Amino acid sequence: STKTVTALVGGAEEQVTFDNFTGTTGAYTVTVTTLLIGDEDASNDSKTQSLYVWDADGTWSTGANYPQNVYLGSAQGYSNGSINKLFSVGGITASGLETECYEYDVPTDTWTPIASLPVDRDRHATALVGDFVYQIGGYTIGDVIQSTVYKYDIALDTWTLVSPLPVPIGWNKAVAHGNYIYHAGGYDGTNVLADVYVYDVGTDTWTAATPMPAERFGGAFSVVGDQLVYVGGAGGGIEETVFVGTITAPGVISWVTAAKPFPGAQKISYGNNDNLTGRLVSSSAFIKGILTESYPPGSMYRFDGAPWGSDAMIVAGGSPSSSWAAADPNPCYIYKPATDEWISKENVLAPVTAASSGSVYDGSTWKLILTGGINEAGVLGDTTQIFTQTLGGSTFPLTVSVANGWNMVSVPGLHPTNQNVTTWWPGKDPGASVFKYSGGYSAVTTTTPTEGYWLKNVGPQVYNYSAIQIVTHNNVPLAQGWNLIGLYEVTEPTATLQTSPPGIITTTIFEYSGGYNPAVNIVPGYGYWVKSDVAGGSIIGLTSPPLSKDGVEAVELFNKDWGKIIITDNAGISYTLYAVNGEVDLNKYELPPAPPSGVFDIRFGSGRIAEDINSSIQSILMSGLEYPVKVRVENMNITLQDESGTKINAELKPGEELAIDNSSINKLLVLSGEIVGPIEYALDQNYPNPFNPATTIKFSVPEATNVTLIIYNTLGQKVTELVNTELEAGNYSYQWDAGNVATGMYIYELRTDKFVSVKKMVLMK
Repeated sequence: STKTVTALVGGAEEQVTFDNFTGTTGAYTVTVTTLLIGDEDASNDSKTQSLYVWDADGTWSTGANYPQNVYLGSAQGYSNGSINKLFSVGGITASGLETECYEYDVPTDTWTPIASLPVDRDRHATALVGDFVYQIGGYTIGDVIQSTVYKYDIALDTWTLVSPLPVPIGWNKAVAHGNYIYHAGGYDGTNVLADVYVYDVGTDTWTAATPMPAERFGGAFSVVGDQLVYVGGAGGGIEETVFVGTITAPGVISWVTAAKPFPGAQKISYGNNDNLTGRLVSSSAFIKGILTESYPPGSMYRFDGAPWGSDAMIVAGGSPSSSWAAADPNPCYIYKPATDEWISKENVLAPVTAASSGSVYDGSTWKLILTGGINEAGVLGDTTQIFTQTLGGSTFPLTVSVANGWNMVSVPGLHPTNQNVTTWWPGKDPGASVFKYSGGYSAVTTTTPTEGYWLKNVGPQVYNYSAIQIVTHNNVPLAQGWNLIGLYEVTEPTATLQTSPPGIITTTIFEYSGGYNPAVNIVPGYGYWVKSDVAGGSIIGLTSPPLSKDGVEAVELFNKDWGKIIITDNAGISYTLYAVNGEVDLNKYELPPAPPSGVFDIRFGSGRIAEDINSSIQSILMSGLEYPVKVRVENMNITLQDESGTKINAELKPGEELAIDNSSINKLLVLSGEIVGPIEYALDQNYPNPFNPATTIKFSVPEATNVTLIIYNTLGQKVTELVNTELEAGNYSYQWDAGNVATGMYIYELRTDKFVSVKKMVLMK
């Protein structure tokens, strides 16, 4: 594009607009030619000037100043629902302490002191995992490089010491990926490093990972999905290269050098330099003055990166040389590793290097907070600058198939129309409410992503949605106890769910399909029951499917040798309860809260799906069934009664079936049970114990043998002999009525041809 300006008066100034300019973002050259009357120096009649064009989507603004001047610290953005904060840790401060830490609340634009670091640190790394900020390595005030790692608990406002780095490292960078922290590069006091270490939050251990292609420190480091990206930094000099590492397993990274290096800072003219308009001054002497310094293309140092949306990172600030002065102008770019694309954004308002930065998000609005640092004149500052961009429009298709009647569902994103329950599920029963759960059921009319719901449909339905809007993958909060949830547009195996803190889900995750059943995957659009062992925990909201773990297999929840009680109603809905055999942790078989009234549900009276029916009488609770109901048993013999014992009294062997026509019977008692299958010699503890006046003693023998079961007092005198005969292999139960003996301790002995066992019991009258 060309523009000609003629007949300027000496000393005049004119703005030139290139009306037909249609270039993309990037650097351009503007040539100014002057033909001055009486010009003594014709060599400067033509001068060139660089013009930079950026993407106008997103703007910079200023926030409240940092509480004091600071540089060479580190920060982490934290987003959880409506909470958006930046946690700034350490750094070289005006106070000289280097321990100060602050919390910046983005919505209210306020800085608040938080617990100080236990030790002074600068030129260090930080990373955020769930609700914890980790401070890693770095320098002391005396320039001693450290390996220590401290963990900050956001809820408790406390720092604790955790496992250190394998070696002391400063000028380091770190990012979090799920429950792992990846630490890259740095300086050990002698060498610049390419080393990468991975920290397992769950086990509090560091291990070596695949190193970067070359040594780097002081560059920008971020995570994008399952990829690590390291930009620029110092190595053999100030660098422009970009390393992209794909995580294939924790600690295993496939690194490549991106084809497109960091674009770097462009020296542009003084004055306005808007989206597509450059301002030039027609004095060639002035132009010559501002072109005296040139930067190496792309080189950048003392800056950092942060996640941006689901597929990019953002970098801002930095210095293009080893001098303590910020690049001027101070660039800002968004990088997408999937397409190796750099998108230039508006330059940082006030040039800065060695600042602390982090990104936060609220729905589709993302913010980069850049605070402190050193300006273009080498002066330490406290300025807070914020870049804001709305990232919308990303959608995904969704299909959810539900059965007639009640189902557990969720919404993994935003409906393009609105979030009403009738918009999401037009086939819902108009006479039934949609329920969420928070310590109890409550009706809702609007939905929220990651909440789970009970929904009643009129007939089977298939809900097809062509374009559900993707929402930010915030961590999914968990209350202590049972939570009815869904996740986002990504299917996640229940075996690889990552939580903060780690390991808070120790029971089975359940879905609903004609009763509660263990879930293998959490699928978008459906609801799931998750039990948390702690209050204030969360499921980490991943932006991509979790990594597969070599050697991990699905855990067999129900042993094939266990007994089964299969209950089928007249609608053809079947549900299976299990009778355990052997030592079993029954807590893992706890079922979620019962569904809303009238929904099909079967469980033991203990609230479990599996029970030890040999230890005591067990009840079976049934609700929402259509009668008549059939009860069939497999792998065991049982005796069943109704609650009153007057309507049902039946003994069932493997394969036998009982029909229940009376719809008033919604509770069954399992009076006794014998699992048919592999058994061993065993003597159980009597039940109850202590007892008055009767107690039951159970034992098992795996083969035909002579058996005696004798009770003694503490003097070794025989009180009674319950058994003295030959028995076939099986499980046995005998009752002792101690109404005619005194209170005290008694000993019972089981003796066979190959086995002897003795136990104690207490009679209390």
